[in-house]
Amino acid sequence: KSEDIGITCSNLGVRADTSTDVLRRWEMEVDARRLKPHDTRVVFGFGANDCWIEEGRTRVERTDTISNTTAILSRAASLYPTLMIGPPPALDEAEDSRRQEMSALLGDLSNHAGVSYLSVIDALRHGGVWGMEQQQGDAIHPSAGGYGALARLVLEWPEWWFHPEI
Repeated sequence: KSEDIGITCSNLGVRADTSTDVLRRWEMEVDARRLKPHDTRVVFGFGANDCWIEEGRTRVERTDTISNTTAILSRAASLYPTLMIGPPPALDEAEDSRRQEMSALLGDLSNHAGVSYLSVIDALRHGGVWGMEQQQGDAIHPSAGGYGALARLVLEWPEWWFHPEI
């Protein structure tokens, strides 16, 4: 929080959305919420739902994840300062492995688009609170402590735009 900079944040996340869903709606939703002519910045965080298994296959084919992500990041970066945050870990070993692969893929795609990427999967897995709170809840999402751990990773990220004074 700063007295010098007024910041309006809009969380446009929709639970269970995939990169296909984000591609379809992100630009329209950002445009509807941005305060013209003020500075607009965009942070994306998707990918976990793309690799979720439904009816024996991932919700989004890898080739579609690649084309969706490329389209999203290239367009966003041409309009606004843009960052990308990778998917968090999963409790299920097979799901976690798919998320690890997704994180690496998204990192490569972000780099290719010139967008800074923050991989959070290993730090959250080894930090403990994310997984502990997943186990205590719905086995997918943590509670406040897990999201606090994620927020600390973002705040400590050198590419993050707003660093709190310590």
